[in-house]
Amino acid sequence: MTRRFLLGASAQTPVQEIVNSFEMEAAAARHLSPALMDEVRGGDRRAYERITFRPRMMVDTRKMDLSVELWGEKHFAPIIVGPVFEPSRFGRGDLAAAAAAAKTSVFTAESPSLARNGKAVCFTLTGRADWTEIENMRKAAAGPFILKGILSAADAAEAVKRGVSGIVVSNYRPGVPENALVAPMEMLPEIAKAASKRVPVLVDGGIRRGGDVIKAIALGASAVLVARPVLWAFAAYGEAGVKTQLEMLQTEMARDMAMLGKLTPAQLGPDSVKVHSR
Repeated sequence: MTRRFLLGASAQTPVQEIVNSFEMEAAAARHLSPALMDEVRGGDRRAYERITFRPRMMVDTRKMDLSVELWGEKHFAPIIVGPVFEPSRFGRGDLAAAAAAAKTSVFTAESPSLARNGKAVCFTLTGRADWTEIENMRKAAAGPFILKGILSAADAAEAVKRGVSGIVVSNYRPGVPENALVAPMEMLPEIAKAASKRVPVLVDGGIRRGGDVIKAIALGASAVLVARPVLWAFAAYGEAGVKTQLEMLQTEMARDMAMLGKLTPAQLGPDSVKVHSR
């Protein structure tokens, strides 16, 4: 394929020629102010880079099915657009509508703490709420109440005890650098064990490839939240970019599952990966 790299402020690679999330990040940098780009640049990939796959041979994967069920709803793949603070800052149009057009589940937020999409409420812990307040919010929620920001097995067990519908393992803390906190993927296995399959456990942070999704599922996640790559796509290409970004993740996931000899996300487990100490 011949790529077109044009000069000038308005020129960019056509969306159909973007091949991965890292190229989408570069495209977004042409559209966002330095301050906004700094807000959504990079991501904590320490844990993902220490995990490798254990391939299987001679497995017929032609009937692969990426779908999962979360809170009574079937999703094409275990990839969900995560909560975003004021997504309108990153592009014209509605991020939720763009993601919905790409046939994915959507969580969007107009504040850093609360996301609504008519089917679930996702509350992000920022250190200003106690368990009583969380339990009251859970009781007031019209649908599933999902708690985002869990980083310990003890907090996961307490959240389940308080009746939450789901947990998001995340190290997002306003004003705190990601590399100052434990990586969500490092805590995922013990948090998933603490939840004991009583509620879905999701994870976010640093997911850039479909293989990252597989690594998360293999270590105990029910699904993943993806935010930065979707924002990059939205900023650079709008709805077409979001669709392309999510389809790339799904395609990469299917390719790597075939290499592992797995037909469904449910078949993924610790035997699919090797976690290295460094």
